[in-house]
Amino acid sequence: MAFTRSAGYGRDYGRRYVFRDHLGGTALILNGQGAKLWEDRYKAFGDVYYTYRKDQGGRLIDLQTSYRYTGQRFDAGVGASAANGLDRGLYFYKSRYYDPTLGRFIQPDTIVPNPGDPQSLNRYAYVLNNPLRYTDRLCESSDNSCWSSPPSKSNNKPKRKVRRQQRPRSRYYYSKRYGWFDTHHIGAGHPQKILRDVEKAILSNGQSLVTVRGQFAYSHSYEAVYQVSAQATMDDLDNIAVAILIDWSHGFEKMELIGGGGLTFFGTYESIEDMPSNYLGMAMEVKGISFEEAMTILEAQPTEKSPPRYIKNPDIHPLIKNPNGFGFVYVSWPEELW
Repeated sequence: MAFTRSAGYGRDYGRRYVFRDHLGGTALILNGQGAKLWEDRYKAFGDVYYTYRKDQGGRLIDLQTSYRYTGQRFDAGVGASAANGLDRGLYFYKSRYYDPTLGRFIQPDTIVPNPGDPQSLNRYAYVLNNPLRYTDRLCESSDNSCWSSPPSKSNNKPKRKVRRQQRPRSRYYYSKRYGWFDTHHIGAGHPQKILRDVEKAILSNGQSLVTVRGQFAYSHSYEAVYQVSAQATMDDLDNIAVAILIDWSHGFEKMELIGGGGLTFFGTYESIEDMPSNYLGMAMEVKGISFEEAMTILEAQPTEKSPPRYIKNPDIHPLIKNPNGFGFVYVSWPEELW
């Protein structure tokens, strides 16, 4: 089963990861260490046939997740009582309640959207009785055009300038004000592709997924899949793309620490230059700035020296030697790149 991942924080377990199935339903929740906290498995029409809730001190943890089957809000206080440890209730579809046990809305549609289609004559029916293919996310009617053709969203953003990048003169660049940068990490995660995929996802109201993949140590790779909110607009494009790259970068660095195939790459895990370089690649795309312009803004010059490997930086902000004392300190990005 394909999953998409999003991240958040829970009251009981801190950072948690929410995995959604191919229909957008909440299927699995893990904590920051990868331990399972919550799982639901759905029948075709949304009834739950298997559930798991982590027990903590004799009580089941409620992870405040009310959005379940196909991403719709579940109201456990409405409808039948709980049985066999499985939640029972109704889903609220903006204007009507849906019963996953019956596979029907409990109120009729206000119109017959397509009298020529016998399936639409049943005004209580859910997605023409074809839940494996369709979802009813945004509207009251079961009209095929309503939920299988997403509403259009205007794209008024100007096209980004595609700049021809010159080959860097060195792998590493160094700036006294902003620290180290690795040209092998500028472009990690393929920022151009992320921006294109996020735009496609916004225009499809979240139906299109964003896949980010990167390779390390030649034979190992890390991949994450993201689902964009159906409420996102083109004004959110840049912020969503940056947030996806940052989340993917954290996962990529963690994978280097964990390793693959029994290997561990601790020496390169969260190197001082990695996360800032990843962010810089996306900032250059968002701002339409070339590599040469970025290095000028950062006052960075090519160097044959390698960055210090005893300093780890898990943040996207540059980390530099403290000019007023010992150790290292974070500095803010220049306005042109933030």
